[in-house]
Amino acid sequence: MDYLHRRESARGFYDTVEALISAVECHGFAVDNLHDICARLAAKGYVINSLVILEIVPARSMSFDISPFIPCRIAVSQENVVVVAALRPEAYSDEIAMINGATQRAEAERQLFQIVDAAVGSIDCEELPRSEAT
Repeated sequence: MDYLHRRESARGFYDTVEALISAVECHGFAVDNLHDICARLAAKGYVINSLVILEIVPARSMSFDISPFIPCRIAVSQENVVVVAALRPEAYSDEIAMINGATQRAEAERQLFQIVDAAVGSIDCEELPRSEAT
C-alpha cells in the first residue's frame, strides 16, 4: 500500500500553500496550525528546501474516539517541483477500524484526496460536493 497521497503542483510554492488553505476551508475543515519549517530552521541558521506543514481539523464536532487521529497533516514541499502530500487514512486502517469502520475511513480518505487534488489544481474546489462538515 502506498501510504501517501502525493501530487505535484504546477503552481509556485506559496501559491500552492494558499490554494491548499482555500481547499481546506472550501471542504469544511479548518487550518489549526501552519508550520513553516523552512523559516523556523532558517531562524536558527539552517537552510533547507521550502517546507510547510498544515494541520487541519474538521470544522464541526467529532467523536472523542477519533480525536487521537486529529489533526491531519498535509505537507507542501519544493525541491525541483512543488509537491503536496498527506498520509492516507487507510494507513491507520487497523486502528481506525476499531473506532469508525470502513465507511467513515473511506469518506475521510476521499475528502483528504479532494483537498490535496484541489490544491494542486487537479479539480476545482468550487465544483466539489460539500461535505457534511460544512
